[in-house]
Amino acid sequence: MSDETSIARSSVGQTAELSLTDYLGIFRKRRWMLLGVFGLVVAGALIFTLLQERVYEAQSTVLVRTNQTSSLFPLDGALPVSRSVNGEITFINSALFRNAAIAASPSGTRVSVSEDDASAQDGTIELVARANDPADAAAAANAWAEVYVSLRHDTALEELASTSGAIDDTIMGLIDRREEVLAPTRVLDEALAVTDDPVEIARLGAERLLLVELASTELRALDNQLSNLQANLSSLEVQQDLLTSPEISARVDTPAIAPGGPIEPSVTRNLGLAVVAGLILAFGAALLAEALDPTVSNTEELSELIPLPHLATIPRLKKQGVTLGLDDAHQRALSGIALAEATSERFEVILVTSSNAGEGKSSTTVNLARLSAAGGARTLIIGADLHRPTMSEKLGVSNRVGLADVLMGRRPIDDVIFESPDVEALDLMPAGRADAGMVIELLRSHEFPTLLQKLSSRYDQIFIDSPPLLAVVDPVEIALHCDAAILVVGAGKTRPQEITEAVRTLRTSRVNIVGTILVGGDADTRSVYSYTYAGH
Repeated sequence: MSDETSIARSSVGQTAELSLTDYLGIFRKRRWMLLGVFGLVVAGALIFTLLQERVYEAQSTVLVRTNQTSSLFPLDGALPVSRSVNGEITFINSALFRNAAIAASPSGTRVSVSEDDASAQDGTIELVARANDPADAAAAANAWAEVYVSLRHDTALEELASTSGAIDDTIMGLIDRREEVLAPTRVLDEALAVTDDPVEIARLGAERLLLVELASTELRALDNQLSNLQANLSSLEVQQDLLTSPEISARVDTPAIAPGGPIEPSVTRNLGLAVVAGLILAFGAALLAEALDPTVSNTEELSELIPLPHLATIPRLKKQGVTLGLDDAHQRALSGIALAEATSERFEVILVTSSNAGEGKSSTTVNLARLSAAGGARTLIIGADLHRPTMSEKLGVSNRVGLADVLMGRRPIDDVIFESPDVEALDLMPAGRADAGMVIELLRSHEFPTLLQKLSSRYDQIFIDSPPLLAVVDPVEIALHCDAAILVVGAGKTRPQEITEAVRTLRTSRVNIVGTILVGGDADTRSVYSYTYAGH
């Protein structure tokens, strides 16, 4: 397969299921997003909870039946307990009762009736009041209980009076009927009282016996009805006395007291739900962001994208700037260069470039050069980015003179080479200053390769920091005179098509691309790195 075909492979490689390690890598990479989303959800839930009005709940209990299981109210004694309680609940939910209870309660309170089966079997009704103030909640529950006792008494007495009146009317009707049945007999009795004729007395007596015999059945029925009604009337009078008795009429079983704390909002419940929702949303956001991320973010993606050796992954650290530490990541990169040299000639002049600005190319150049110098090789860094020179700042030297001055013949080589202030055997040739229109002409002039030949005789290793490949054509002109090139890729900063285009562009110079360095990837936790980097 040709290089062009290899480079054009899919940016995501072959589709594969993510393993636990892959998920952990994604979550580690997106850890700040995870913490941010999780923190926002939890903080939002906490703020929402704190802004909610406090709701307090109080309960009072009213007794519907006595301990002797007889009804406190008339005509209920023959009903099952639960049925009697259900009837009282219906009474409490009636407009008559609710209007009276609401008028007696503090404003803004809400009262409901608990229809718990256990309470129904016990013959009690629980009145549950809620309010934004604990005292109001207790006052409302007690007000409803007291109104229930008072209004139910009045209603019961009215029912007793109505029932008693109906029984009285029925009794009077039965008495009148009894008189009607006995009236013919009384007429005969009066006739018998005024006659002395034996024949008439015999006739009237026989007629009276017949009337008595005919009326006896109806009279017995009327007498039974009168007896039952009089017994019911006596019972109603007893119940009326009980209802007006202070001992029996105390219906409030358990008065409400002010609650010690609110039932809503529940901080524990809301925060618990927020933690669960925050974790789900945070992990979901991380996976979505990873799926939608168009950039190359790890070694696997980079290796699948381009057929080049991967020299090292420079870990993602918080602080920026180049440190004096010599770390394992850069050492692995130098080892990779050495392995490539084993199958080729020695790479004296190495170009370090990237697709775009801000990928860590210049900082990587400095750290590689420092490690090379620390290993005993006389090393030179050439700042060849004549458009945006930054190398002098990284090593703390002036950019007033440099490469541009030598190529234009304004300064000799020795005037533009500066020693590193902190690393022995490391020198720097800054970029210097040149007009943008002159840069490409200077790099294409014969002075540039001549300069590199002269410097190669002085130094064991030369690292050239160039502009980004996709910004200008300078890196291609520089690569024509280099022994090797390294492509620096910023993790999460560069799109796959930009990397493949950069490799195609670099290959036009036919330079030996020894490999890639991924900057900003997750560090291997088994090593400790002192490396940090700033963008180009």
